[in-house]
Amino acid sequence: MLDSHGYYEFGLFKGFSLWFAEQVSRDHRGEDFYFYGFDSFEGLPRSQVDMDPICWREGNYAASLEFVMNQLRSYGGDLEKTRLYKGWFSKELFNGLRENDEFLPAAICVIDCDVYESCVEALGFVKEYPFTPLSPEWRRGWANGVSCDVTVMTGGRGPC
Repeated sequence: MLDSHGYYEFGLFKGFSLWFAEQVSRDHRGEDFYFYGFDSFEGLPRSQVDMDPICWREGNYAASLEFVMNQLRSYGGDLEKTRLYKGWFSKELFNGLRENDEFLPAAICVIDCDVYESCVEALGFVKEYPFTPLSPEWRRGWANGVSCDVTVMTGGRGPC
């Protein structure tokens, strides 16, 4: 049973993976398990890292907060247990969120930022809410107790 913890997702696009995690966890979580979703809802930010300009162009993968909320609602997502946060990933954003909201320890964390600078900021935030890896292969990407996708950490050039 997942109790007194949260699911953290950085980079939502249309919200499908957040919705899916909420759906599959329904039989395995307690009343005090929450889903935290973070996104600019304006697409990718400009990056200083040299990346493929077609896949990782500024503004790609934009879906508004209203669109994502409507998607979650239309597919039966539990909006009472879901909190979405809008903003460009930065120390200022995350410090403000910490001051204005309470976050539970992370049970699961998905970082799908696509842009190196955003990934660094997400890792800086989530390291305050430590969690345990789900499988041994996740350990290869651990740094300071935080799991990450190595390709995201290096500004990955995976397929679009």
